[in-house]
Amino acid sequence: MEDRFKYKIYNTTKKVFLKENLLDYVLCSNGNISHHQNRNSTEFYISVADLISVFCTGLKDKTGQLIYEGDIVQNYALRDVVIFEKGIFTTKGSAVGRFGIRQPLAVHNELKVLGNIYENPDILEGVKDE
Repeated sequence: MEDRFKYKIYNTTKKVFLKENLLDYVLCSNGNISHHQNRNSTEFYISVADLISVFCTGLKDKTGQLIYEGDIVQNYALRDVVIFEKGIFTTKGSAVGRFGIRQPLAVHNELKVLGNIYENPDILEGVKDE
């Protein structure tokens, strides 16, 4: 279950997930993130406001791919977005139960990751937003 501690960071300015070792980034006192490339003097800054962190659910889809927040998943014919809400990973369209909590993502056994809302928003075209 150590996959549940994985995360990815999306740069909204460059429209890509950061590929570098995330341990090479340092949060500065001004709220920006500093990155040193190749352990030399080349340094650049990224505004925290331009970054979105997405966390791994600890679950895998039916093909073995890890599922993250913001992933677009398909369960049989339905497409939906993975979210973290009220302490659980779920999907936007999951039924809300008696206590106002959506059905946990772990209950779905036929999920397939199709993409994510950051890099592939077009996958959701025509899907009703809950």
